[in-house]
Parts: sequence; structure tokens; C-alpha cells
Amino acid sequence: MYIVLTYDISSKRGKKVLRLCRPYLRHVQKSVFEGEISERNLRLIKETIAAQIDPAKDAVAIYWSEYPGVMKKICIGKLQEVSVSIL
Repeated sequence: MYIVLTYDISSKRGKKVLRLCRPYLRHVQKSVFEGEISERNLRLIKETIAAQIDPAKDAVAIYWSEYPGVMKKICIGKLQEVSVSIL
């Protein structure tokens, strides 16, 4: 499946989420990741993030599509393309 994961988390916890997401997804902006991911790895990311955040102060949004061709994307400005291996 293809996902876009965004977060608004305090800097200390945000760094943990950043390190968690990097092996699985492409880091496209400060708090935005995207890419193909297995259901198993997505479940791992969701469970780990849920255990680390403060739900009263932090927010994480995950958008997904079973069919990557259905999602469209427009980029304005420089977007760093990073190669990511899918586990």
C-alpha cells in the first residue's frame, strides 16, 4: 500500500518518530513521509508511534491508498527524491 504520514509532535518525541519512519518511508519534508509500505511495517510504525506520543498534545495523520496509481501529487518547489528499500 502507498501512504503519506504527517505529524505535529514536540521536538523530543518528533525526533524518535523521524528515526522510526526513515527506514520504511521517503522523508519529503520536515514532518512528512511517503512511500510504499507493507501492512506489517505500517502496523509496526502505528503501534510504536502510539506508544511514544502524547495524544493530548501530539498529532499524527496517515493517508493511504491500496492502489498507488489512484493518488496524484503536485509538487511546487524543490522536492528531494530519496531511494528507499522496501523490507
